[in-house]
Amino acid sequence: MALGLSAAALSPQRGGAQGRPAVVTMPAAGTPVRRAVLDAVRRHLRSSATFKVAHFAVSGRYAFLRAGEVVQDDENLQETDLFVETFLERRSDGRWRVVHLWNLVDEGEKALHDAFLERVQRAMRTQALPMTMLPEDLRPTAGA
Repeated sequence: MALGLSAAALSPQRGGAQGRPAVVTMPAAGTPVRRAVLDAVRRHLRSSATFKVAHFAVSGRYAFLRAGEVVQDDENLQETDLFVETFLERRSDGRWRVVHLWNLVDEGEKALHDAFLERVQRAMRTQALPMTMLPEDLRPTAGA
């Protein structure tokens, strides 16, 4: 269930501070920003899911997350079918909000994922964000 917000609905932030290139960071497990982003995704999904993060990148006020839900099964963590990719924005009050979200359970079709990815890439271009925020397999190819 992707939100239908256009890139124009995002607050403008072109490039990095004072026109410098935007920096991409990959906050480690347990950091406040990582917890806050995962909490925003849980709120959006109305779920208390525990996620195993496959990719997490932040640039300025924006973040991209790829993660799968895990549940405790006896002594091991088992992956479920809930797999998400999401693009988020940190609001002026400091809270993260989901701008675009794709999940395997509800939107597993390739066409739906392609549409999600196009919305994310369009928002990133509008905000002059580096495509290195995305996992390598989702980055635009040369000439695309």
